[in-house]
Amino acid sequence: MTYTYVTEDLGRGKSNLRKLIDEALASAEVSIKTPLGGITFKRRRTTASRESAAIRALAQVASKKGVVVFLDEIQDLTDIPYASSFFGDLRGQVQRLPETPFIFAGSSRTKMHQVFDSNDAPFYKQVSRIELGPIDSDRMERWVKARFRSSGRMLRDGVWQPPYEYASGVAGDVQRICAALYEVTSSNEEIGEAKLEEALQRILDQSNDSFAQTRAILSAKQTEVLDMLSIAETLEEGRILAKAEGIAYTTWRQALETLEKKGILSCKGSRIHMHDPFFATWNIRQNGLKARRLSAKLDGLRSTR
Repeated sequence: MTYTYVTEDLGRGKSNLRKLIDEALASAEVSIKTPLGGITFKRRRTTASRESAAIRALAQVASKKGVVVFLDEIQDLTDIPYASSFFGDLRGQVQRLPETPFIFAGSSRTKMHQVFDSNDAPFYKQVSRIELGPIDSDRMERWVKARFRSSGRMLRDGVWQPPYEYASGVAGDVQRICAALYEVTSSNEEIGEAKLEEALQRILDQSNDSFAQTRAILSAKQTEVLDMLSIAETLEEGRILAKAEGIAYTTWRQALETLEKKGILSCKGSRIHMHDPFFATWNIRQNGLKARRLSAKLDGLRSTR
């Protein structure tokens, strides 16, 4: 988690800021960037009281005049112990500071949905949502290749575009593929297309239990709609329904609304967006669904956006 804020009050001094945070933030790994420099606190044991103390310490800093609070990768906090009470405390402090802007950023749509969009989300209807588009392919490719080179790995020509297209340029999903590629390769290795399938299968294997639990809680009609979306060539509602058989429109809409509430997808007009392309691919393979092949390069790395 990163708290980044800018303040005009430079006279406050780094020592006071360190004392304020360090006393309470013993449980979290936090990087704090200010005009005075960076301060990092390493993770120690986590308890509910320590997490609450971390929020109180942040609130003390945020209450200062001219502060903007930026919390990056906020969705990762859904995995910590006491996440529910942590977000409850955070929401309370945000509400007590109406004059302080808070910016929450994250790279996982599914987890961000859990925090901000679902009916029982801690910040449901309390924030304005801004969705950033994908990062330019060429720009991201240069960065990714440089990261692989720093570890002694080399991406061959033609290897980059399939995962980028599969993830529709969404940084978080591209990073998952790249992380898996790193895990299935070794230093001084030249990475070819064959490794893409191995990396994808690693992600599916690691996510198998989670995906299975998600599918298990769906009704028969919701599962039917999920399967239709997983294999659809385009996620335009009209085109999918034109090919659908035996499902009433009202049933279709009710299933979509439930899947949206569960954070599996989102709807914008007639366009449907699957939050996790890996879940769609897992669903196809696990349940023997017949999906189209986009190309030899994209066999497996199949776009579901």
